[in-house]
This record gives sequence, structure tokens and C-alpha cells, in this order.
Amino acid sequence: MGTTQLLSVPYALYAGSVQNENDPVFKNSVAASISQSDITHWNSRLLFEVDSSNIKELPTINIKNDTNIISIGLEGQAKGDMIYYNGTNWVILPKGKSGQILMMSHDSIPIWQKSSLVILDPVSITTTATDIQVNSAIFNGIVNPNGFITNVFFEYDTNPNFTSYQYTIPIKISGTSNINVNQEIELLANTTYYYRIKAENPVNIVSGENISFTTLANTPSAVTLPASNIHSYSATLNGKVNANGLNTIVTFEYGKTTSYGNEIIAPQCPITGNVDSLVFVEISGLGVGKFYHYRLKAVNSMGISYSEDMTFMAQYHIGENCLGEMIIYVDNSGLHGLVCALNDQSTDSPWGCEDLDIPNVSETDTAVGKGKQNTINIVNNCDTRGIAARICFNLILNGYDDWFLPSTGELCRMIYCLIKYNPIYDGRAYWSSTERTRQAAITVFYLPEYNTEPYPIIEEITINKESLRWVRAIRYF
Repeated sequence: MGTTQLLSVPYALYAGSVQNENDPVFKNSVAASISQSDITHWNSRLLFEVDSSNIKELPTINIKNDTNIISIGLEGQAKGDMIYYNGTNWVILPKGKSGQILMMSHDSIPIWQKSSLVILDPVSITTTATDIQVNSAIFNGIVNPNGFITNVFFEYDTNPNFTSYQYTIPIKISGTSNINVNQEIELLANTTYYYRIKAENPVNIVSGENISFTTLANTPSAVTLPASNIHSYSATLNGKVNANGLNTIVTFEYGKTTSYGNEIIAPQCPITGNVDSLVFVEISGLGVGKFYHYRLKAVNSMGISYSEDMTFMAQYHIGENCLGEMIIYVDNSGLHGLVCALNDQSTDSPWGCEDLDIPNVSETDTAVGKGKQNTINIVNNCDTRGIAARICFNLILNGYDDWFLPSTGELCRMIYCLIKYNPIYDGRAYWSSTERTRQAAITVFYLPEYNTEPYPIIEEITINKESLRWVRAIRYF
């Protein structure tokens, strides 16, 4: 113990025995014989400094009294030694014995005396849980800190061996009497829990006995989630359900009004457990452009729960077959877009019109929506027969005669759909209606060996207008 502690701290030291130790262990207790005047007297007389010029393994301490500075060399002192100043010299204090406390004041020699001081463990008693609900309960217990500041918390688990326990936020208490402690905890429904109170202070950590209880069961909870995979004729209905610990059957109700009229059981049934479980089901036979309502009905032995109503509109989706043609683009309405013919209109046709500069079909006219006007401009300015644009312009297919050669933007969408929805597509290059120069136009193709789903690499390349390439027409719907 350092000199500063011995002379200025108003506490007695208690010597306790420790097995296999030569020195006693000291614990704090208020020293009855040290008064406030003693403390004031010491603080006014003593000033501790470290002489930085004489620092070795142990420093020299300078102590200032009323008139002089006394230097104390600490060399030669053993670890654990305590020293005190007797007015003339610094003297080593003998070691205390088990059960003794160190008594001292500013004008007397410190001495060890027998003490009746008793240090006790905290007391922890787990008591019965109260206000047990579906998803919560109040844990209760009694703790006596026995004079020390004590951290108190509850441990709880669904396993009686507490193999994966959780614990509550610790609270601090103090004093020497019994204190009631309680904390409300969020829990799972219809579940058996084991819990115990625990008190921790400098003396020891003490647990109360284990007590168990079971939370109440409840009707399931159900939440409607947005529909997905929406097509002109089908959709996937989604939701989530918490069974609250009881076997639960989930049904989707759907129809054109909130009267629904149709029911289908979720294939994931029965739902069990105390966590949210995703449920979904595919429905078909829908009408494009029609709005549909749907919700979940969840049933267990405690009752029935319904989720909120949600709606969606059946709409076209890329890759669908529409009137014998494949949809390659859908606008924001979900009801209109572009389709391509299911087969090629030519395998070896030129773009044509070499050395002829066609107005308004340049690289600035590549976006979706440009192909139809590009085709009209090519046909009106080039009389050559058998060229790609004229083949599409003259096409009558499935009762429609408004076909055209796609722009590069439209052609990229068509090839993406061929890659995704037509397994026999071999990466062949198609003519676009976009001109690059008087001698060249743009083709678009895909190399299967560079497939990078979900975004495959689609290439545009400029070639001579008289080169022979594939042709496939598109139109609006």
C-alpha cells in the first residue's frame, strides 16, 4: 500500500486470510476513529510529489510538512509493505492477522485490532411471475444487497438448463434490507419459460431458484403482402402469419370485390411456431386489366384472424404470349406495349439503300417508340425490294398489318426476351431500323458463351447495309 493511501484515506483496513497467500487481503470498512478534522489536518500538512530526477525502479517521494520537505527513498521496500511516519522516521507497519482491522489517526501509531466486522453475500430469492399475458410477463424476485451496491437482473430461457438464456437489463440497488425487484419482459405466445433472479456485487454472485410459467395462447396474426409475378392471367398472392404457438391453417380469399368469393389454402399449411412465416399461393384464370381484392384468413384453436384487404391489377408481362405473339415491352399502364412475331420473317436480307442517307433514322433514333417511324422513313425513301424494313412493313400476321423493323432500343428488348423465354434462340444477329452512316446500319446479337444472367451482354455492331442478316418484325398492342 502506498504512503498516500495510508495517510489520507479515512478508512480502516480489514485483514482476511486467503489460502496459499503470505500477505493478508484487505477490504474496506468505514474507520470509526478518523474524524473530519483529522482529514483536514492531513490535507493541510502533507503534499506528495514524485521527484522525476530520481526515478529508478521505485521513485523518491517528497513530503512537505509545515516547514520542510522530507525525501523518502522507497528502494529496499518489498511488494505489499506499508509504511508510516512516526514523527522522526518512516517505519514499516507489521502485517495484520486474519480478522483484524487497521486503526489509525493523524497523531497516533497505526495498529491492528480485532474486529467483529462480518461481510455477507447478497441474498437472491426468485418469486412467482405475475401479469402473464400472450406476449409478456412480469418477473419478480427479492434481493438483500447486504451493504454493497448490487447489480440485479433476471435470466430466462425456454430450456430448464439455461443453455441459451437471455437476461434483462441490470438495475442497481443498495442497502441492508430486502428489496422487491420486478421487470416486464416481451415473450413468445404459448411458450413455457424458466427464469431466475441474479444478484452480483463485489462479494459474490448469487442466483435465486428456477421458476417456470407458460405464456397464454392467442389467435394467429396475419399480414397481407403485395402480390407478385403478376401476369395477364395469373398472380402470386403473398402474406405472413404468426401462429402464436398453435397449428394454424391459412386461406387466401380473393375476388373482384371485397366479398371475395374465392378461397385457396396456402400450400405451406399448417403454420406453427411463434415467429412470422411467409405464405403464398398462385392463382390463375384472371382477366387482364381487371382489379382483384385479396386477404388472408388464419385459423387456430383460439379463433380466426383476418388480414387487411389489398388489391392488384392483372396486367401483361414480358415473355407472355399475346394473340400468338411474344410480349417484349410493357408500358406503365400494364395493358399496352410491344410484341414480336414468334418466328423470323427472313434469314438473309440486306438493310439496303447503300449510299443513301435516310432522314431521321440515325443513332439519335434508337429508343423504344422510334422503330415504327424509322421503318416508314426507310420505305418512303428507298424503293429497293426485299430489304429488311420493307419485309416488316408489308407483313400481315395474325390479322395485323402494322408491323415494323425495330429500333436498336426495341431490338435489344426483343433479344433479351428471346434469351430469357425462347430456349432455342442461338444468338443470331438481327437488323435494326437504325442507320449508322450512308454505307452502314446497326445489327444486334447475343453470344451465349457470354451469358451473364440476369443481365446478359447484348452487342450492337455496325456492318455494311448490303450484308445479309436475320429479320423479325414487331408491333404495338
